[in-house]
Amino acid sequence: AQADNAVAAEIVSLSYAGSALHLVLKAAGLGELTLTTPTWRAQTSPEPGASVWLSWSADAATRVAED
Repeated sequence: AQADNAVAAEIVSLSYAGSALHLVLKAAGLGELTLTTPTWRAQTSPEPGASVWLSWSADAATRVAED
């Protein structure tokens, strides 16, 4: 599948929840992003402070308004 969007980010924190990884990332121009991904899709063992690239299709994003 082709990605419509991509951004460089830094892992701020992560938690392992069995079948899923929950990550908080910081991306220039976007601020903090929250990502949940199946554990089996992780190609490496993520670490806080690591630089990563995120990519996703346009229909996979959900924007959440601030309170």
